[in-house]
Amino acid sequence: MRLVWSGLVWSGLVVAPLAHGATPTLDADVEGRAYGGRLDDSYNHPLLSSTVTELVSTSARTTDELLHDLHSFDRIVVASDGSRTTTSGAELITGEAGDALTPESERGELMAGSLPLVDPDIQSMIDDVTAAPADPVEVDLVLDPLSWNPIVSVEHELMVAMLEGRVSTRRDALTVRNDAMDARQAAGERAIAGLLASIETTSADVVDSFPLTGTVRVRADAADLADLVNIDGVAHVDLVRDETTAAGYPTGTEVTGGAITGEEVENLLQTTQFYDAGYDGSADGYIGLEEGDAGSGGHQVRRNHPGFDDGAGVDRWENCAVPIGAFCTYNGDPDPGNPHATGVASILLGDLTRGQDSTIPTSGQRARSGVARGATGLGAGTGSTQTVQVMTAAWRDIHLLNHSAGTSGAVCTGTSSAAQDYNTLYESGVAAFQAAGNEGHTGADCTVRDPGAAIGVFTIGAFQVDGSDNEIIYPNLSRGGGVFYDGSAYVDDGRTLIDVLGATVHEHSYDEDSTASDQYPGDLCCTSGATPTATGAAALFRDWYLSSVGTAIDSPGLLYANLLLMGDRIDESGTYLDTGFDELTGAGKLRMRMWDNLDGPAAWGDGSLCVDDGTSYDIDIAPAGLDADVDTVRAVIWWYDHRHDSGTPHDKVNLALQRQQPRTGNWVTTRLSATDDNKQRVYTDTPSTQPYRIRITGRDVTSDSEGCGIDSTRVCYAWVYEDQDRDTGTSLDNQIRPE
Repeated sequence: MRLVWSGLVWSGLVVAPLAHGATPTLDADVEGRAYGGRLDDSYNHPLLSSTVTELVSTSARTTDELLHDLHSFDRIVVASDGSRTTTSGAELITGEAGDALTPESERGELMAGSLPLVDPDIQSMIDDVTAAPADPVEVDLVLDPLSWNPIVSVEHELMVAMLEGRVSTRRDALTVRNDAMDARQAAGERAIAGLLASIETTSADVVDSFPLTGTVRVRADAADLADLVNIDGVAHVDLVRDETTAAGYPTGTEVTGGAITGEEVENLLQTTQFYDAGYDGSADGYIGLEEGDAGSGGHQVRRNHPGFDDGAGVDRWENCAVPIGAFCTYNGDPDPGNPHATGVASILLGDLTRGQDSTIPTSGQRARSGVARGATGLGAGTGSTQTVQVMTAAWRDIHLLNHSAGTSGAVCTGTSSAAQDYNTLYESGVAAFQAAGNEGHTGADCTVRDPGAAIGVFTIGAFQVDGSDNEIIYPNLSRGGGVFYDGSAYVDDGRTLIDVLGATVHEHSYDEDSTASDQYPGDLCCTSGATPTATGAAALFRDWYLSSVGTAIDSPGLLYANLLLMGDRIDESGTYLDTGFDELTGAGKLRMRMWDNLDGPAAWGDGSLCVDDGTSYDIDIAPAGLDADVDTVRAVIWWYDHRHDSGTPHDKVNLALQRQQPRTGNWVTTRLSATDDNKQRVYTDTPSTQPYRIRITGRDVTSDSEGCGIDSTRVCYAWVYEDQDRDTGTSLDNQIRPE
């Protein structure tokens, strides 16, 4: 069969569907097309091309079979002279069958008795009605999602739509996303109808319902709770706990070292390179912000601060006071707003560099500016369950959410209703950045606040600069080590919950009151201040990626993999990790990169592929061998398992860095990351000049509903190799640290 490639819309990219175990040979005529970033331009998701549509029409294989074998791969290569090329690497992915490593008896979508379905505080009330408070409590009843709606990501729905010929523009893609969410909403409404009927047999009062997550909130006393926990199909019964922001995430009261300005954040995050290249986070859509219960405007941003003006008199912030269905009522310009919400928003996207505040001299404008200086924000101000309804609504195109808050008390299982809510956001194409919390890390116990343990969020820890200009871990940062309930006790599940560290203790966070004499009083600290630095940096990276590579970055998993690749690898003890991640520091301090701004000879690539249980996949990152000037090689993989919030152990996948021996041609493993995490990392600073590849192996993969078929899961990956001399350009010399 001859494949004719036409209409390819990611310049320089070839995407090939691969049968496992085979290297494709394609007679390809490639028509490239530049991407302008406008809604009506051809949609350039690297997994979706008209080539694949043609393949469907000339093949007897089903859409699901094609999806399983569809891999994406692209690379940016930077030569020693600084020249840059984008080349296809599709032919460099091969599959290799291996022994099945998981006995059939251990497989299954759900494991009976794998988690306590009832919140312990609720169970205590049921067990001893006489000791329970006289007042009823609010409880979330959450249906098992597998009982009413197959869990398939927006990315998967987009691939199906393209294979069926329904996507050719970004507008088409947005339509597919909205249709998928509408279908989920309708399915949730049907499922909730049965749950509501069961609730009516008790005297509990229904407070609200949230179809997208299959949740009904009720107010009930202990006697009614005993009946509610026995309703068929209910997976979680969780006490509704207030989110904490200012109280649990204090501002200014725990500053133990120096504070940082917006300009210093640039240096710490290495974001100046983005601004110099014209990337400010304004590429598309909104950045969402959740700040807990809105109350009467209680957690809303002071919209009329000059730092939220776009320089032409238009505010870059909207506040959603109360969600009504999929829409919002607005509280205009709350003045004063909420100090915590306004401060977080200022770090996320505050900007004075366009002269918005004439009282600030030019020398102080960058110092009082945030990270994503061209982005627009939408404040949900509601709570996790309502936030899902707002952030996935058809009337807003949102890909990032900042959550600098959390419920009280450590929750490290990732099985709460809030965790399920945030996983719904992931499945809807929203990358959620979650503050880890400030509960301290003395001892070995996990202290991360809910929903920081959700498998679909990117959880942010904090580092700060002390009085001697040393970069140190924030003293009260929570520890993140996931746990699993095996039916009798909580045990370590192998996950490192914190992903990266963001910079905190911000000197010039914005004031919530326009009558205040100082519009920039500071200091916003803790993980509340660290999280918006990471969210804003992700917006800058998305801006670069959409302009320079393509819209694959709409996949939260691919975004997460790239950000993990940018961690500085330093663990709690100050050691640089060659494999895996640390429970307290994750991938380390976030040091941003534009992957076409590398110190050549260098190359970077990313993508995703389906990984079967017991099967290895090899991605050649340097098929002709590395240049002798290359100093470092690193790679990261990340994957999502929707069953995690139902208490089922997540899939396990290994990552190896391999080098080919010069005489025998055999491949040897130089680094192996084989933890029980849902992410892996390998690194070397002593590479040879031989060919290199990464090998991804499904070690214990039992997923059936991640869009890849039976016992298969989708894994996102990113890799880079680079010289470290920093001698190829001004931005490298002055802005980007070598390791």
